[in-house]
Amino acid sequence: MAHLSEESLTLLALGEALDPQSREHVASCADCTAELASLQRVVHAGRAEAPAVTAPGPGVWALGTIEHPRQRHYLNLYKLGEGPLYCFYTPYHLCHFEVPNTVARAVLLGDATIAPIGPPQVDVVAAAKSDLAAGGTLDGLGGYMTYGLAENADVVAAGGLLPIGLAEGCR
Repeated sequence: MAHLSEESLTLLALGEALDPQSREHVASCADCTAELASLQRVVHAGRAEAPAVTAPGPGVWALGTIEHPRQRHYLNLYKLGEGPLYCFYTPYHLCHFEVPNTVARAVLLGDATIAPIGPPQVDVVAAAKSDLAAGGTLDGLGGYMTYGLAENADVVAAGGLLPIGLAEGCR
């Protein structure tokens, strides 16, 4: 008997019944058996449940930009896109490991782990989630009354806006 057609093998992989002669051929033919196994893997993958998509857990998110053409090339090469903003995420923040190293560097080497290159450029200000009653007391981070909005530091200073870190307990 000749090899089974791709259509017959596909139907068999999908669970359709074939005539006894075709089933005997597949059982005795290494090529048809291998092709059937390959098609069955595809069918299994197609029928498998997709993993549940969930929101990412806590971690550290940062947006950055860079003007240097070589660095932009490598960020694009490493699948972070063409910019101008690049998003970086790590699913953990191990400050209990970082703080001793930072203190040791400051004491032993006399340097800062991170040092600003200028004045602050962005602040996070408190914004009300709904209309507030006069005389009410604001809650803080993660509360029911306020959330944070990023704003340019010069706008915050000029407008006398309330930083989110100082919002808790304000009236």
